[in-house]
Amino acid sequence: MLKELRKMVRCPKCGSVLTREYVVVYCDNCGKEIERGESVSRDLVLSIFYEDDCDHVDELDFCSWKCLREYLLKMTKDDLEASEVGFMTLPFINTEDFDKFVKEFLRGG
Repeated sequence: MLKELRKMVRCPKCGSVLTREYVVVYCDNCGKEIERGESVSRDLVLSIFYEDDCDHVDELDFCSWKCLREYLLKMTKDDLEASEVGFMTLPFINTEDFDKFVKEFLRGG
């Protein structure tokens, strides 16, 4: 959800495009920039759906399972009820990153 639009950059001498416009995504827990170009299957996105607004979904981005875990541990049931959260979906766990998930998320390390 922490996103910043960066504009195209041109070379001051020749005018060629050095960087195209793109969105920079930051971790919603620690604020670290999440590297561009990582595969979609590895995105750690927590989707939050609300009880009274089916069309509104907040998507929070995380740089690691550890940051996602820390964020969830800060939440309380009272916070969720006050925000009228209906439900949340966690990121998919792929077999390639299963060991990392167990270490960072389940064991907290």
